[in-house]
Amino acid sequence: MSNIIERMRGVFTFDMSVFEEIAASKPWLDIAMMISANAALGMLTVTAAIAIKSPDSLRIGLPIIMIISLIGLVLAPVSMVLVAGLEHLLIKALGGQKGFGETLIIFAYLMPWTLVSSFLSMPFGAIGLGIIGSFLSLATSLASLAENILAVQRVHGMELVNAAAAVLVTMFIIVAVTIALAFAAAALVAGGLIAAGAGKLF
Repeated sequence: MSNIIERMRGVFTFDMSVFEEIAASKPWLDIAMMISANAALGMLTVTAAIAIKSPDSLRIGLPIIMIISLIGLVLAPVSMVLVAGLEHLLIKALGGQKGFGETLIIFAYLMPWTLVSSFLSMPFGAIGLGIIGSFLSLATSLASLAENILAVQRVHGMELVNAAAAVLVTMFIIVAVTIALAFAAAALVAGGLIAAGAGKLF
């Protein structure tokens, strides 16, 4: 446990030698524990955010939220592996020297930045200062992005511009896919509502 704490201190202080040490030692048990803990805390954070913004919806929809949380516990590690895989393909195409394991390790140790973002932004949202929370969330997201680039450069022995290209292109692809899925889901919901309305008319 002390090793994890020391490594996380290095992550939050942008100590790139920590990523080299992790990539060399490959503490898979610690990494698995951290991925699981981050997924669980992430689901609790989402539930807490819902409770703060709409206590009634939490009371009424608690079973649904619990089901979604359980699904999220499974999908969060899977999605992380898929995103890491996409980034690794770009890393290798741009001259990266190490294997997929090293890329996955970088992702695992950057995950806590997401929780820090949530914990910093939620209190401000609860007191009606969401703009401050959004600013803090953006700042931590940018910090995580910058550290991802630097860690990829250091661990994979790449030029900074190539490491940045691999990380940023991955981010743009994920954002584009997320937006496309959101629009597709909205279209399906809208189509269902229209069909339901037409059915009532006839």
